Amino acid sequence: NHVLPYYGELQKKSITSTGGMGETDISFGGNYKDKVFIGGSIGIVNVKYNEESNYQEIDQQDTINNFKSFSYNQSLTTTGTGYNLKLGVIIKPIDWLNIGAAIHTPTEIKLRDVYSSNMTSYLDNSITYNDSSPNGKFNYSLTTPFRAIGSVGFVLKKTALINAEYEYVDYTYAQLHSSGNSTFSDVNTNIRSKYTSAGNVRVGAEYRYDPFAFRVGYALYGSP
Repeated sequence: NHVLPYYGELQKKSITSTGGMGETDISFGGNYKDKVFIGGSIGIVNVKYNEESNYQEIDQQDTINNFKSFSYNQSLTTTGTGYNLKLGVIIKPIDWLNIGAAIHTPTEIKLRDVYSSNMTSYLDNSITYNDSSPNGKFNYSLTTPFRAIGSVGFVLKKTALINAEYEYVDYTYAQLHSSGNSTFSDVNTNIRSKYTSAGNVRVGAEYRYDPFAFRVGYALYGSP
């Protein structure tokens, strides 16, 4: 037996999402006797995301009494801003050797969700029902992991260079927060228990043969 005595409606769902996350950097730097180079940047992160979801059921064969179709729509918009700080130093003890170090502070992104839904049903005899939810709002924040980077570079007679970089990432720093409640307590507990720190290695080389430059690189990313 079926839950409904008649069935066979066409079911369709579509989701359209747009948006992205970008970062604007304000940078500064200086050097001491061309041996010690210090730099940094303040990063301003912007988030804009939109998702539109539509679900429909249509009685194409007219097998369900008094029912033609209904459409259920959901809308979600997420906006946010965040800030971070990046600091680095390069030491050049001799002409062909560069030694570098940098830290990237966690980025705290304050996010705001605005969402709503509406539904329209079409019945026989041209009867239509339509209703909408009130707009929902939710404020929360996301904190990204801390990063530390060390590097070494070799410059060979201004025609070739080799650079190796090690990046340490502590993924347990990633956290979600919402003021005044414990909405994300289980999520954060899982992040701390299941995630760990990891190391990423990147190696690159370049050879210049004017007017061309040939480059090759390799990266190995540790599991979080």
